[in-house]
Amino acid sequence: MFYNAGKTALKEKGWTTGYSISCDNGDCSAEFSIEKEGFMQMDAVVTDHGVWNDPSEYYGTDAYRNRPNPVILLFYRFMIKRVNRRVARMRSSFGGAGMMVTGNDGGELE
Repeated sequence: MFYNAGKTALKEKGWTTGYSISCDNGDCSAEFSIEKEGFMQMDAVVTDHGVWNDPSEYYGTDAYRNRPNPVILLFYRFMIKRVNRRVARMRSSFGGAGMMVTGNDGGELE
């Protein structure tokens, strides 16, 4: 449901990438296929970081850049309720039930 709502929102805003979806090459699909260019996240892949046997090895390299600092982590903690409400609204606009994001401990972050 979120995928459909996200595609609609992208079209409404005139964007090609957003909501964890990238449709730079035209229409995209949620069907997983790294071979097909239409897979919704392939346009977001802009750099080859190689093949890793263990994700923790990759996370320890300079190539991995998703390391939020403590201020950003605190910001995420305060924003998660708003994000959850927005995702639930988008899902419900396509008849789906809302889902809550969970924290590292598995607890809900309403």
